[in-house]
Amino acid sequence: MIKRYRRYKVWSMFCALSLLATIGLFGDKSAVANDDDWETADVGKTGINDRYEKVNRKVLELNRKLGNSLQKYHSGTFRCSPENCARMLRVKRRATNVLNNLSEPWYAVNGVLQGKFDAFFTSLGRFLVNSTIGVLGIFDVADSLGARYKPLDLVSTFKHYGAPPGPYVMLPILGPSSGRDATGLMGDFLLDVTDNVFLIYGLYPLIALRIGAFVALKYSDVDEASYAIQSLSVDEYSMLRSLYTQSTNAQ
Repeated sequence: MIKRYRRYKVWSMFCALSLLATIGLFGDKSAVANDDDWETADVGKTGINDRYEKVNRKVLELNRKLGNSLQKYHSGTFRCSPENCARMLRVKRRATNVLNNLSEPWYAVNGVLQGKFDAFFTSLGRFLVNSTIGVLGIFDVADSLGARYKPLDLVSTFKHYGAPPGPYVMLPILGPSSGRDATGLMGDFLLDVTDNVFLIYGLYPLIALRIGAFVALKYSDVDEASYAIQSLSVDEYSMLRSLYTQSTNAQ
């Protein structure tokens, strides 16, 4: 078991380093004459670093085709409709609660990395309460007790130490992101405390189920946003990019 875990960690570090080495997720300094200007390079008229726009638009098109295909063959599975909206929202809320609860130990670690020890104890307390009284996190009991949910993932740690967002990127299935946020997402996947505990004990189905649920919920949100924007007869790509940038800047 220990040998298997060590092999996984070596592979995880290789994947993480490979990700950081590709496409310059925090920006390609060599592409800019003045290193001081690298973060604002290729911003164009929008004020957004979107140097990969051509590739991003192709990825968005693939995501759109995937959404239309799923809606065609599995009507109502992802997009909310008057008939199933209330039920879908309840299911998504409970599933989100479970995923959030499983992430609390990792949030506690990031609380320490950021020097926020109150957040460390809050995350641990939420995990203990919701895992027991909250029935494995299905119900957010800790929130009603005053321990509010506050995600402290690797992206928030990057932001805490001043890491720039880097270029805007459109991820397959997961939708809008940035170099920093995509790297943080990969780091969360590789370093998450709960997943590594599952891995040590060989609980691979739980890891697969968690990843699958995360992707499904994330895609559902992205697909609903894209579908709503398409009905406005505006440039979907520009609108998604603007909404994502505003959202990250407000955090």
